[in-house]
This record gives sequence, C-alpha cells and structure tokens, in this order.
Amino acid sequence: MQTGLSKEAREVKIRHVQEIFRGEFGKVHSRFVAEALVGMTASGSVRLSEIARALEEDIPLHATRKRLSRNLALEELEEGISNKVLERGSISVGQDTLLVASTSRLQKKYAKNMEFIDRLEGDDEGHEQTGRNGYSICEVSASEAGSNSILPLAKSLWSRNAPDAASDTEKVRSMVDRVRGATEGRGVVAYKTSCENLDLLTPWTADPDFRYLVELDDHEGQLLYKKKATPVTELIGQCELVYGDVCQKVLEDGEEVSNIAQFGFLPVRLPECPDRPLGLVCATDRTMQVRHGFLTTKPMRRSRKVLQTVVEAAYRATLAERTAALYSQSFDFDDVRVLGYQRLKNMTALTLLNSQYLARLAPEAIHSEGGLEFNNGNVSSPPIQRRSYASA
Repeated sequence: MQTGLSKEAREVKIRHVQEIFRGEFGKVHSRFVAEALVGMTASGSVRLSEIARALEEDIPLHATRKRLSRNLALEELEEGISNKVLERGSISVGQDTLLVASTSRLQKKYAKNMEFIDRLEGDDEGHEQTGRNGYSICEVSASEAGSNSILPLAKSLWSRNAPDAASDTEKVRSMVDRVRGATEGRGVVAYKTSCENLDLLTPWTADPDFRYLVELDDHEGQLLYKKKATPVTELIGQCELVYGDVCQKVLEDGEEVSNIAQFGFLPVRLPECPDRPLGLVCATDRTMQVRHGFLTTKPMRRSRKVLQTVVEAAYRATLAERTAALYSQSFDFDDVRVLGYQRLKNMTALTLLNSQYLARLAPEAIHSEGGLEFNNGNVSSPPIQRRSYASA
C-alpha cells in the first residue's frame, strides 16, 4: 500500500490519470476517476471515507466524501472505465495468452435493503449454501506462460433482481465475447464450468476460431467418445494416465515440497458440435487422490510435450483465478459501502482500473501464491519461493 505521498506527488498522479480519461468523461468526472484511483491505491480500501482521507484535501473530510459519492453515481462511469481498461490491456494479449474468466460473489451477509440485492445460491467454488445476500461478479484476466503475474482486462457486477438481469452463463458468455472482440480473437479462454452447464461451450465450440481450455467440475453431463455419449465422470475415471513424473519444487510453510502430476487424454467431441474434435486431458493433483478433467480445443496427440503444455496452462489458469481473488480480499471488497446499484457497479469498475494500474506499475505487484513451472522430470531444479499478494 502506498503511504506518505507528498501533496505534489499525489497531484502529479491524479493529473496523469485524469488525462487518460478526459476524452471519456470530461474534466470533472475524469478528475473524479483519477482521485478515486489514487485514493484507493493509497488507502488500500474501497470505502469512500478511507479514499477521501487518503486524498488529504484542505477541506472537511465529509465534504470530500460527499463529492466522491455524488460523482460515483454517474451512469456512464462503468462503461467508460471498462472500455478504457480493456482497450489498454488488450494490446498485451498474444495469440496464446490465457484469458482466464472466473465468477465470484460480493457477499453482503447482513444487508437486506441494498438495491436489487440477490439471494446467493453458492459460494465462490459453486458449493451450495443458503442464507447469504449479495451480488455476482465476472472477471477476465490475461496470463502469459512463464509468468505468474496477471493483467486484469474486464470485470462486471450484476444481480438477477436488476432490470438488466442476466444468468451466470449469459454474463460469462457476453464478457468473454467482449474481450475477444477487443483482442481480435487472440488468446485462449480458460474457464471452470460444471458439466451440467456444458451449453456454455456450444457456441464456443461451433466457432472454429474460438480456442478454449475448460476445467469440468461437478462431473455430470456427457461427451462423445468413440461416437458414443459417455458420462464425463466415467471418461475421467477410465482415462489412462500414461505420463507423469513432471515435478516442481516449491517452498510451502518453510518446507520443500514436490508437485507431481500424472496425465493422459482421450479424444472426445461435444454432442452438440460433433464435427469439431476436442481433447479431454485428465490429470491428478499433488495428493494423487483426485482426478481433474480439462476440455480443450488444442489438437491432441499422444505426446508428453503436447499434453504437458495443456496441464501447465490449466494450473496457471487456476493460479490466475486465485490471484484475482487475493486482490479482492486485500481491499476487502465485501466491505464496500455505497448507496445504490449503479454506484456499486461503478465501484467494481474502479477496482478493475486499480488492479490493472497496479499490474502496469509493478508487474509483480499482483501475483499468485506460487507458479507452476514444469521441469520435465528434473526434480533437482532450484526451489521456487511461494509468494503471496503484495500491493504496489
């Protein structure tokens, strides 16, 4: 967290960011975006009172907070910020960059009267829970091979009770389409979905230029294997894990631990798109007790090198998803307190801007707990220190 900035240094940062958004919002609201960003970065908080305090203006604190709250209500704010962040971030996306899409929840456990507040059906991992209120969030981040840093690209909050309500499937699909439009089709979409929700994959698979790597969770649903519809759980269980001994050493709780993966694949197809060949890559986790299934459009063959790149990318996508969650936790986004649904959506866009700002400012500022770097069975490579979130 940045602290102790002089008034002059803070003003320089505000004016720099203001210039970026002047064309989007004009002088007044571009100034607000810049102040909110600098205040959020300095305070490490999404509370308007803390952002206002970090700005250290020569007026009463409540006056600054009131101005911030008033400007936060601008209806065009979310779209303008989101477009600018995606425009600047999409330039860095290459042909094989992972576009990691994930859904999460903004939990407002005790809130009952917030506008359009929704009854959450499950936690961030999709497990069934009841008695919680909040909103849904979808975000997309870019992750490159060989790096444990991520670059946030898009983030949006919604409620099923709002007039523009959308299901999780619809929101993920529209977010991914928007990002791919900005990148002109570059990148490989990585996402975790339940097998009972495979309808999300139908339009993706039908598009011959769409590449994805999807982890299949809650193993219900079917894929075509040898022209026969077979349950996914059965396919994952019967897949022969012919490759293994791919290791990485990490430091965990002060001890050196080896990550060992065993993996194999089966040629499959989606029942709704039988003309496009897919690969179901199956791999074990470190405990060697749980098998995971990853559906990919990447052409597969019985090659350790080919399969290894898929498994590596799958683990990297998981780490990128955890990184995004760590960022939200660092700002305690669940503690956000604003009036109105539009202000909440705008604040979500500001956190997206802040996360990309930190990533641009210091590439290692937003990173995962650890990296996954395969060493082709060479377990004598130097250990990699496990790292946690650290703000710029």
